[in-house]
Amino acid sequence: MDIQSLPTAIPDRPRRSRLALLDFLLACFDAQSDSVQVVQVGANDGKLDDPILPYWSKPHWKGVLIEPHPLYFSALASLHAANPNVTLVNAAVSQVAGSMTLYHLDDTYSGAYPGWLRGCASLDRGRMVAAIDRANRKTGANVPHSAVAETTVAARRLDEILTETGVSAADILVIDVEGHERSVLDSFDPARLELSLAIVECNAGDPAEQDGIVSDLSAAGLVPYRLANDIVALRPGRVTIPIEAMFHFNNLVPLTVQETVEPNP
Repeated sequence: MDIQSLPTAIPDRPRRSRLALLDFLLACFDAQSDSVQVVQVGANDGKLDDPILPYWSKPHWKGVLIEPHPLYFSALASLHAANPNVTLVNAAVSQVAGSMTLYHLDDTYSGAYPGWLRGCASLDRGRMVAAIDRANRKTGANVPHSAVAETTVAARRLDEILTETGVSAADILVIDVEGHERSVLDSFDPARLELSLAIVECNAGDPAEQDGIVSDLSAAGLVPYRLANDIVALRPGRVTIPIEAMFHFNNLVPLTVQETVEPNP
């Protein structure tokens, strides 16, 4: 492990430091793994706020990436077109298979809202309306609620997708589905995958939603932590982080003896 190449905390920026801690954790996991299998639900375009993006160029990383939005899926497919280690599935994931309405931002308003809002899509229209209101407050924009468009998408259970793609175990699970996380977790048995790490978005401020996610991940043998807008859950003992790496993350450097420079006579 090249400790000097690992991410570090950002002084006086606690939220960004928590995000850096996730990057640090993934880098340590990568350094100690001969192969990594990822299952990502809500992969978006493969770039926006994606903690896994830097690792797809590594030959020992493989993944099943799932995204329901047709436009985002098209961008995702273009991004990974030359990567044989990535399997893509264009579907929503839910406890009940069938079809569902996906709410997202109308692209005709794309110049009026910030980039992070463009990446939002949810099976709950209320989540999209709340996201527009938040963007308007933060940026002074005036995006109307009528900017919420809807698209009918196929919905599948995750256990069905895993069987179809031949995934019986995985190292990392990433879920970012804007309020539909519990239904995703209820669509398969997380314990069956023997996960080392799970990253599940949970940013609605709903204690019951958080408790449900924590319960599901704990039942799978993981220990959950709150990390910014995500719940990050680890399997004990799967990742070993040297103490000097933690010192590095906290911007501590080894002390050296200072050379004494003799003054010129």
